[in-house]
Amino acid sequence: MKHKVSIPKSLKFGGFDYSIDMSQSTVQQLMGRGHYGECAGMTKEIRLDSSQSPQQLSETFIHECLEAVSTVWCDRGVAHDHLSILATGLHQVLEQLEVRFVR
Repeated sequence: MKHKVSIPKSLKFGGFDYSIDMSQSTVQQLMGRGHYGECAGMTKEIRLDSSQSPQQLSETFIHECLEAVSTVWCDRGVAHDHLSILATGLHQVLEQLEVRFVR
């Protein structure tokens, strides 16, 4: 992979600061719920299971960013199954371009 982009500790979506949590306690919570990641619009937080494979972590980060976009700009108007399809498609294109989001 030529272009590894570190996942930041925070990102802005529509002027709102979203923290990005990949702590061990978050990993345990997500595993307990069977989730790779979560986006909480109320608390402006993205939580990621950092124990995933590099490819899965990158796709999950893209997915949760799209969740934040949907929350901020679409009033959560993008159906989750559509959002998942968009995230997977975008991930595939970025992988082909040799761009991956990493821990």
